[in-house]
Amino acid sequence: MMSLARVVRTAAGWLVVLGLFGTAGGCCVTPPNLDEVRDFGFETPGQAFRSFRTGVRADSFDLEYRCFSSGWKRRNGAGIQAYLEFRDELIAQNRFLRLGLAKLELRHIEFLAPDRAILVTEAFGQTVTFLLVREEYWELEVPGQKKRDGATNLLADQVIVADPQAEGRFWGRVDVDDPTAVTRFSRLAFGREWKIDDFAVADASDNP
Repeated sequence: MMSLARVVRTAAGWLVVLGLFGTAGGCCVTPPNLDEVRDFGFETPGQAFRSFRTGVRADSFDLEYRCFSSGWKRRNGAGIQAYLEFRDELIAQNRFLRLGLAKLELRHIEFLAPDRAILVTEAFGQTVTFLLVREEYWELEVPGQKKRDGATNLLADQVIVADPQAEGRFWGRVDVDDPTAVTRFSRLAFGREWKIDDFAVADASDNP
C-alpha cells in the first residue's frame, strides 16, 4: 500500500490517484440525490465515507474538506484555500478523477479500536482504503459572527467536566474572545464525529 498522507504535498504523489481512474468509462458525475444530501453527517464511519462521496458528487470542495480530520489537515498543511487550489489542479489534470471517487462503493469495514476504523472501497476494479478516526469537537454560533469551532479532547482538556454538586450532570465550556457571546450565542454544541484521517491506494503489484 502507498500512503497518500506522506506525499499529499506533491502533485507527483497524486498521480497515483489520477492513474487509478484514467481509464474509467465516461466522465459524467451524477449529482447527489435528496436522500444522500439528507444523510450528510459523521455519526458512523460509513456515513462519513458517504458524506465525502456526496461532496465529490456535488463538486463541493467545502463539503469534501469537512470530511477530513484535524490531524490530516495539520500533517499536510492543508488549509481550505490550499485544498481548493490543489483540488482544482488535480481535476484539471485528469477529468476522470471525480468520477472514480464518486463511484467508490464500500466493501468492508473493520474497527481497529473504538475510535479507529478501516474502510475498504472499490470502483472500476481499483481499491481505495480509508482510515477514519473519531474526533471530539466543540462549536459555538453567535448571530452575525463566523462560527467558532475546534477539535479537542473533551475530558482531558476539561471542556466537559462533571458537576460535583449533581450526579449525572456535566458542564461544558469554551474560551471566547468576545464577552458578549455569553448572552448572544444561538448554539453551543459538543460531540464526537468520524473523519477521514488517511487513505491509500493499492500498489500495482497488488493487482494480478
